[in-house]
Amino acid sequence: MAEEARKKKSEELALKSKREKYDKLIFDADKLFLLNKLELAKEKYKDALVLFPGEAHPKEQLAKIEAMLDQLAKEKEEKEKVVVTTNNTSTGNRAKIDDKREKEIEAMMKKIWEDKEKNKDRELQEEKAIYTKQQEIRVKTSLEKTNKAQEEILATHEQVKKMKEEGDKNYLENEKQLQKEKNYYQNQQNELIKTSKDKTNKAQEDILVTYNQVKKMKEEGDKKYLENEKELQENKATYIAQENERIKSAKNKTNDAHHLANRQKKEMT
Repeated sequence: MAEEARKKKSEELALKSKREKYDKLIFDADKLFLLNKLELAKEKYKDALVLFPGEAHPKEQLAKIEAMLDQLAKEKEEKEKVVVTTNNTSTGNRAKIDDKREKEIEAMMKKIWEDKEKNKDRELQEEKAIYTKQQEIRVKTSLEKTNKAQEEILATHEQVKKMKEEGDKNYLENEKQLQKEKNYYQNQQNELIKTSKDKTNKAQEDILVTYNQVKKMKEEGDKKYLENEKELQENKATYIAQENERIKSAKNKTNDAHHLANRQKKEMT
């Protein structure tokens, strides 16, 4: 949006500069035309048409200038025209000027010149009146264009202002919605953190209980192991004592048997 506005503003400034250049060319051309400097005026009108080819005024003035230049060329040709009669006699005399015809031409040129001088002031006033009217039209047109441009600028300003207000309103609404969503998200995060913390605490409690249970079981196991070990040692000592007693008894019985056998052997001899 801002890029389009800048582009439009740049185009408007370029068009305004072009129009000012055109108006200056037309002003100079009209001035030269009124001063009867037709060739110079012709160039100015052509330059103006290059800027705005569709404008009617320079085209009309160029048509007038071409007609006036053609008329001046004819007048010059008539003025410089000389009627020469050629004597084709055998004597070969040079051509002589017809005095009567020359006088007629001079009289005609004098009358044309006098008529031109007579009408010069009137034509000048007419051209001035036309020029003044054209200037009034151009000023009026320029004023209307300026007023229209100001109205368009004002309308654009109002539109931009309205868009800004709507944009601010949308921004505030979006900001409100964003804050609402942010609060919701924050509450969700807090709830998740709380739940996670509760689960962590419970897990730590469970681990502690399990640890205590394992410790207790170990302690009970160690105690029972010691008791079993003591009982085992006692049983082992009892077993060893019993074995020693059986060995001793067996040994005594063996000795008794040997003594008995020896005694019987002696008695038999």
